[in-house]
Amino acid sequence: MLLPRLIEYARRDGAELPFHRERTFDWELALGLDGRPLSGTVQSLIPIEERGRPRGVAHWVPAAVRTVGVAANLAADDAQYVLGWADEDSKPVRVAQCHAAFVDLTRRWAESDTGRADPVAQAVHAFYRDAHPASIARPEGCSTTVLHDAHRGRAPDGRLVDDPLHRAKFCSLSVGGNVARVVVRDWVEMPLDQVVEHVELWFTDHEIASSRPGGRRHHGIGQFTVVCGRWLRDRKQYANLGAKGADRPDGVQKDLTRAALRDTPVPPSLLAHVVRRVRTDGHLDDTRAALLRLILTRHPGSTEKPMAELDPHNSDPAYVAGRLFELLEQIQYAASDGKLNTTYGDRYFAGAVSNPRAAIVGGRRDAIAWLRKLRRQPAKQGAVIRHEKELDQLFDLVNAGTGIPSRTTLRQQATFLLGYHHQRAHRFAAIEAAKAVRSTTPDEETT
Repeated sequence: MLLPRLIEYARRDGAELPFHRERTFDWELALGLDGRPLSGTVQSLIPIEERGRPRGVAHWVPAAVRTVGVAANLAADDAQYVLGWADEDSKPVRVAQCHAAFVDLTRRWAESDTGRADPVAQAVHAFYRDAHPASIARPEGCSTTVLHDAHRGRAPDGRLVDDPLHRAKFCSLSVGGNVARVVVRDWVEMPLDQVVEHVELWFTDHEIASSRPGGRRHHGIGQFTVVCGRWLRDRKQYANLGAKGADRPDGVQKDLTRAALRDTPVPPSLLAHVVRRVRTDGHLDDTRAALLRLILTRHPGSTEKPMAELDPHNSDPAYVAGRLFELLEQIQYAASDGKLNTTYGDRYFAGAVSNPRAAIVGGRRDAIAWLRKLRRQPAKQGAVIRHEKELDQLFDLVNAGTGIPSRTTLRQQATFLLGYHHQRAHRFAAIEAAKAVRSTTPDEETT
């Protein structure tokens, strides 16, 4: 269906049609689909109150190259060709030849294989076959051109003639380069309303709570493509597209675009790649978390869709392990006031993704010292109570299941990272909410 659609697109864009050129028309003759004129004369296309030089309407129409010979243009031409009208200085014999050539061209168009199924061709041919030109009165000043309304595909009531080009159809063509060749990468053709539905599902499936104040909950395909590459920690940015060593899968943008338009799963290989990049880079941001949720949501083996925000009742061991790891990071950060050279996350994050038990057992042991340090600070007694309560709740939640896993599958690793992100986003959201409460003025508190 690709080639037919390209042909249809070219037909809509007059500038791309062969043997066509733009011409300006001052008059039009409106025809019904049965070939009958809709009025007894031609209608002016020049605005009545236009300031400056009068100018007609421009249209791309079939156009033959003519110098002194007789050469009719299809369905749109000068008045002498279309209606046989002559000016005072015109030669009647030549005008008759021009009109006859136009009528003959119209007949051959209607009798062609294409014209037999074209209501426009049949309407114009019927206009001449039934001798309707004689009934058209010539208005004053009409000596140039006429444009048939039927040629523009309009029915007598002004509606567009039923044509596949005017139906709600969505088409998308993805191309790429291969040396000196242009290669078709993908072709999508489907009803427009179905595409709209798929795009809505796309945003629903990758929505994610942000870990930054005012952060975005949705991300574009271009952003997803970028975060599939290597994170440059010294520059605090991702490697540029096409850069050497960027480690970005070939065709990832094409695969994501296809998944968005067709509502299909993302290639499973992308999950392994993103998880590996997060572990290697030690970096998980909102966009990567959204991409992980998208892949998990559309994974063929998924039975439950992960939530966009923290799921406090989710007892999946990998998910709870991710939450626990982030909570231990919080406790260490609070105990040290952020003055750390190497954090708990720096040491254990990459290993915790594949073996959460070792990292969390060690972190639980270290948390005793971190909490003891916090207790020495009177201003942080509330934080100590809150952290201890959260630790107990999460360990109760994971112990209610199969316990903290010592080895994880690929999907469990992604779930661990999603739990880690949700816990972090929830923490920052709580901090922002507390700031908002503290910034409330006394007047607002009493109202």
